[in-house]
Amino acid sequence: MSSDPVVHLSPDHSETLARLGFRSYGDFLSPPVGEVISEVRDRLVYRLSSRVVGSSFGYYLKVFRNRGANRPLAQMLSGEWPHTCAEIERRRLDWLADRGFAAPRVAAWGARMSMGFAEKDSFLMTQELENLQAMDEWLQSASGSLTGTDFLREKKALLKTIAHLLSQLHAEGFHHPYPYLRHFFVPVFQSEETEDLSEEDLSRNRTVAILDVHSAAISNRPVSRRRRVRGLAELFLSSLKSPLSHSDRLRFLQDYAGGRVDRKLAASVLARFSQKLKRHPNRYRWAMEAVEAMRFPERERG
Repeated sequence: MSSDPVVHLSPDHSETLARLGFRSYGDFLSPPVGEVISEVRDRLVYRLSSRVVGSSFGYYLKVFRNRGANRPLAQMLSGEWPHTCAEIERRRLDWLADRGFAAPRVAAWGARMSMGFAEKDSFLMTQELENLQAMDEWLQSASGSLTGTDFLREKKALLKTIAHLLSQLHAEGFHHPYPYLRHFFVPVFQSEETEDLSEEDLSRNRTVAILDVHSAAISNRPVSRRRRVRGLAELFLSSLKSPLSHSDRLRFLQDYAGGRVDRKLAASVLARFSQKLKRHPNRYRWAMEAVEAMRFPERERG
């Protein structure tokens, strides 16, 4: 037996969404406008550009509908009340907003609540983050468009900001299991706004947003060391696709640890990363090739 679909619209966006043709639950599952920009196993992501919306911002619509996206049976077996991925991500985004963290704002969300063991589908629509882009995209574009000095200075400041943000989230009990570089959105570079700032002021001047948090877990205690290591290893993996140096990665861990060198933490992250490659050699062959291509300084003899 199934209940009727539930749709929640933000008052600030309901009129705009109705004008775009989003009037029922089915409209969000098969949107009348927008383009598919991502399809990953259990979800589809659509983008409604500002041009389509007719305003200074656009929307992102994430639809959880493929089998495996919402698992009521697994949830019940683990002692949880059945819920949908969209509802969980909405709660995570509200948690971030309530505590002053930068994150996408929810424009609409909904779910088709099924009883028993049936699959459920859901959707989440968020407002586009203005003048921000994914950190991995920023690194790729900025490395070719900025001068060497500007690129190194801005890159260092953004990585420091991300390290502090991730450390603060962990301290407050927010665990994002996949903190890839693409899940951190950073400001588009504006040299005229930052050229007179010191390195420390530059880092403080940068607001970084975090997104794709439907798989995040929240606790009233700081994130455990095991989970921290797991998350940092995932971030290390994602960094191999970007123009980052050994110094960038080590400095990131140092900034994450409050400015001190935590050798045990670094060793644990590398061990977790190595274990991941051994368990999935075919999936991460590209990562092994990236590591093998790195040039490490030769150890001095004597």
